[in-house]
Amino acid sequence: MPVLGLDCALILDGQGYFIDPASFQVARPRIHAATVTLGGIRFADLGPGKRQWTFVVLAHQDMRTYAGQWVSLSGEQYRAALKSSYEKLTTLPFTDPKGDSYTVHFLDMTYAIPDVNAQAASQLQYSIHVTLLEA
Repeated sequence: MPVLGLDCALILDGQGYFIDPASFQVARPRIHAATVTLGGIRFADLGPGKRQWTFVVLAHQDMRTYAGQWVSLSGEQYRAALKSSYEKLTTLPFTDPKGDSYTVHFLDMTYAIPDVNAQAASQLQYSIHVTLLEA
């Protein structure tokens, strides 16, 4: 079981991941309703909406945990684990870097391979952009 702050930065679907620390964002927009009346348009504030998280997962080779131990998974294995979660049609458990737990929908996964020509095909390193929505 992954441990936050020791061998991962967050947990999604039971798998711990390291993220680019500058990439983690949470948005929770307010919901408004508009109704047309004889006097014009009225707006009603319905309160905060569902949370949406965006972050970049680091799926690199030869990474170390926060304790300095080598990570056992390769960049390709991290990408495959995220892809498996993305392809599920159900909600997923998610624990954010603060340790708060949520149930989420996996909305988007886009990955980039920096300088693909300089990497061996079997050891590609990925930066994976992830978007989650609170269920």
